[in-house]
Amino acid sequence: MKIIHSLFALIAAVLFVLSGCKSTTIPKAVPTTEIYTPVPKHDPVIKGDYITADKADTKPQPILPLTPPVYPGKLRRAKVSGSALIAFIIMPDGSTAQVQAIEATHRGFADAAVECVEEWNYKPALKDGKRVSCLMMVPIAFYPPSPQG
Repeated sequence: MKIIHSLFALIAAVLFVLSGCKSTTIPKAVPTTEIYTPVPKHDPVIKGDYITADKADTKPQPILPLTPPVYPGKLRRAKVSGSALIAFIIMPDGSTAQVQAIEATHRGFADAAVECVEEWNYKPALKDGKRVSCLMMVPIAFYPPSPQG
């Protein structure tokens, strides 16, 4: 009986996630796991001196190729799509710092997006001819792979 109840709860959780529900309130009958929990939108918590890209004389440019995010296995197997909005600082040396998810449809997407952005490198922003730290926000979308066929 416990197996049937657990299976029903798992199916209900998957259906809830696939329904695209925007609510962060999850019904009590549906067990939550951290990877499926949404990250509600909030302002980035960035410390230090920086400018925004629109204030730079020369905007930062990514050095290609950028590391793509690793699709979280549980979400891929459940064929869940989603996104994460990532805020970070591009340092004067072109590295990224203070990378954080400020919104995501699922915690797993937030974690995967943060991990990949931490690996990115840029040609830094310039202000008055000097390299400066620059705040960036980047949306990263996740789509399950299409069936082979």
